[in-house]
Amino acid sequence: MRSIADLRANLGLLLSTSASEIARGQRLQALSALMPEVNGNVSETVEQLNLRTIGLSFSTPGIPIPTIVGPFQYTDLRASASVTIFDYTKRKNYRSYKENQRAAQLSERDARDLVVQAVANAYLHVITEASRVEAIRAQVLTDQALYDRAVDRRKAGSSPGIPELMCFVPRLS
Repeated sequence: MRSIADLRANLGLLLSTSASEIARGQRLQALSALMPEVNGNVSETVEQLNLRTIGLSFSTPGIPIPTIVGPFQYTDLRASASVTIFDYTKRKNYRSYKENQRAAQLSERDARDLVVQAVANAYLHVITEASRVEAIRAQVLTDQALYDRAVDRRKAGSSPGIPELMCFVPRLS
């Protein structure tokens, strides 16, 4: 579980992931340039008019005609769309960004593999050194046993003291 957390906190891997996300965003931007463009606008207006200000005046005997008309309202709804049938440059840009994204994803995988490889290599070095320590401990125990045997033989009188001295001569192994 710790190794997964180490992968998430590795700076090289984070930078590679960030580059991959940037490439993804650029690809989506290039793709959006190939899509149709749709625009819309809605407006609503409420008005009241003074007919005298626009030059109309009615004078009819006995029938009062108001000079102010309204309030009245109207709604304006507009939509427009534009589609580019074929734009060679935009298509080439999209392909380019698509391949850049693919390359960034492969670089991210490569960075992840490098981190995993470095961690595994360090782990194997630790195991190797632990084995070497065990081998040296075994050699020390063997040398101690040989020394004790030589001392016991000398004490028993079955051998001179020279073999005791031979135990301190470094072995070539």
